[in-house]
Amino acid sequence: MVWYIHNDALPTEEISAHMTSAGEKLRGSYTIMHISYEDHAAAIKQLFSVEPTDGNKMFLVAAENFPESNYDITTDINCHMDVLNQLEKVRNGEITKKIKSQPIEADHLTGDVKVMVGENADQIFESIDKSSDDAIIMVHASWCGHCKTFSPILDEFAAATLGKVNAYKIDGADNYVPAELAYTGFPTIYVKKDGQLDLYSGKRTLEDLADFFNVQIVEQQQIDTDL
Repeated sequence: MVWYIHNDALPTEEISAHMTSAGEKLRGSYTIMHISYEDHAAAIKQLFSVEPTDGNKMFLVAAENFPESNYDITTDINCHMDVLNQLEKVRNGEITKKIKSQPIEADHLTGDVKVMVGENADQIFESIDKSSDDAIIMVHASWCGHCKTFSPILDEFAAATLGKVNAYKIDGADNYVPAELAYTGFPTIYVKKDGQLDLYSGKRTLEDLADFFNVQIVEQQQIDTDL
């Protein structure tokens, strides 16, 4: 599926007709959807992390895992007339899809809570999956109030368990997220215990997380003393 996001000042019917024609010329390779910034700016920002000032954009989306796996395939799109030419280049391998990702920072994997981004999400998740260690993963968004409430609890939990439970987080609004970490809202919390990955539905407190993983919480004062 392809989403064409635009500022085109044209009647919806005209753009729809062109998208239908482009789809037919591509012999069913892609289903093409279009959406305007003017009518759906908030939804576009949430799903694709782009705004009207970013200009016309085009994303290739895995429909069965939307919006977790969308790829920016924009190069030179000035208007709806460029969509067909662009998709022909994608199909012929002339344009490489760009995975949705924040930059990888040097300190992302050095803290108590490791930060995943789109570019390394599959690699890190594979290591989590293959490891025998217990883990907790939060899929969040920077604008999510509930995420802001839980984030310091996750930080404290990761520090207080002294590495007995590996903790990770990924901003689902700004990054590609592996299909295994599918989400419908923020925060979505996954837990891996005894080799099994599941959604966490318990209370989001330090004590409840400790009970779930059957680990002892070490007070910060004790951690500082041990160090």
